[in-house]
Amino acid sequence: MGSDVRERDLQHIASELGNSNDPLQQLRDKAQFELSEKNELQQLLAEQSKRYQELNKEYILFKEKTFDILEQEKKIVEMLQSELEKKKRFQLEAAHLKKEMEALERRTVQLTRKYHSLKQSKLGKLTTMYWKIRKRLTRRRS
Repeated sequence: MGSDVRERDLQHIASELGNSNDPLQQLRDKAQFELSEKNELQQLLAEQSKRYQELNKEYILFKEKTFDILEQEKKIVEMLQSELEKKKRFQLEAAHLKKEMEALERRTVQLTRKYHSLKQSKLGKLTTMYWKIRKRLTRRRS
């Protein structure tokens, strides 16, 4: 019986040692697990940081392109505005010239009527005959 008690005590001590070893192993496992999680998180953080830098570069390029496009559009708008101003000036000038042309046409019609009236009068017919004769005479001399 004494050996049985001893055996039981040894088993109990061994089981307690095994159990006491168990929490240490659990702590080691937990520490190792947390370390591996930390490493994974650091890798994810590094990847996210890299992705952030890439996106930031893309954003800066996008801003530069957008700024360039806006500058070009601003120049185009300025050119269009100057062209519109020119068009308005030309339209005003064309309207003015049209009025002038109409006035000249009216004056031409008036003068044509006067000319025909004068030509058809007795004195006008005599004058016309005089100039025809004079023209013939100057041709013969040449």
